Amino acid sequence: MSAKQLFFRRLVREWKDQWHIFHSVLDWSVLLYIAIPSIVFGTLFYIDLWRNVDLYWHPDFPILLILLPVLLVSTMGNFRTYLLKADLLFLIQRKKTIHTLKILGFFYTFVLKTINSLVLVFMVTPVMLKVYYYSFEDLMNLALYLLAFSLTFLTVNKIIDHRLIKWSILFLLFVGATLGALFPNQYVSSICIVVVVVSHLTYIIKNNHWFLREIEIEEYEKTKYVRLIINFSAEVEKAPSSTFKKPILLWRKSGRIFKERSQQNGLLELILKGFLRDRGLFFTYLQLMLLTCTAIYILPFWLKWVIWILFFLFINLWTKALYTKLMSSPFFSVVPTNEGIELEVCNRFIKLLTLPPVLFTGMLSVLSTIL
Repeated sequence: MSAKQLFFRRLVREWKDQWHIFHSVLDWSVLLYIAIPSIVFGTLFYIDLWRNVDLYWHPDFPILLILLPVLLVSTMGNFRTYLLKADLLFLIQRKKTIHTLKILGFFYTFVLKTINSLVLVFMVTPVMLKVYYYSFEDLMNLALYLLAFSLTFLTVNKIIDHRLIKWSILFLLFVGATLGALFPNQYVSSICIVVVVVSHLTYIIKNNHWFLREIEIEEYEKTKYVRLIINFSAEVEKAPSSTFKKPILLWRKSGRIFKERSQQNGLLELILKGFLRDRGLFFTYLQLMLLTCTAIYILPFWLKWVIWILFFLFINLWTKALYTKLMSSPFFSVVPTNEGIELEVCNRFIKLLTLPPVLFTGMLSVLSTIL
């Protein structure tokens, strides 16, 4: 089997797998009541946006409110290679096949990102034309700029292994691209695209240094829709990641939280560290606080304090449920705890996690009310 046949065979197989995933979710009731009405509503909304753009977008709004989401969407995705773990066995014997497979995957990704850039520009065309007075040439320059940014972003994301360095560069790249999107230059964009394409064809694709990274990307891309469905499924508990990675900045060296050693302090420290090291739980905690702060800042006077009271009640219930979840860990089946100290530890745990966000949101409510 040639490399082209192998590529298209794997491509078609993935399309079929993804279709089966969507088909398992989009049954007739979802199609009838959600999918089809959403498509119809979206089409009518886009048509009405062309006719009455002033009803949806004010000219005083900064153009970055449109460019930022467009740039964020452009960062999604990866360079596809359609490699499998088993290909590692044939890497030495069939280098040409692997090389051709990577080239085809790169150009397939290039075509997808080109279509993605054109679709994004098409979606914001009514606002850009009628509010910010972009010309057709400006829109094409913007599409070319998005393509150049997307290819550059994905390249950096692939070739840099060190997480701190990679995310620092990606952040600076995004900030620079946001500023550059205000005045996109077709020549600069074209040069960036040429540099990315040439670097891939002459070095990155030929080099097997990123082979394991490419395998990891393929596994991620194949299961991303399954994980998306699981994340939105209320019946399925989201298990934490099983890969152990060293933290970038926080909690790199674990030490004792409490100087005084006792059963209560030991159990509380164990529960706190379990919470802080669980990304899902910790980021949910931050999201609750940020969402409440946003609501308090935006809503009128009397609703601010209603939101704060509801948040105070909810965060108490949530932290209590969180404590119960952490205590149900299989670890405590092997190492049982003294039941006499659990109530005291639970109360201290709730206070430690409830007091900071309640005080912070309360201060924000007071300041936003006074000012």
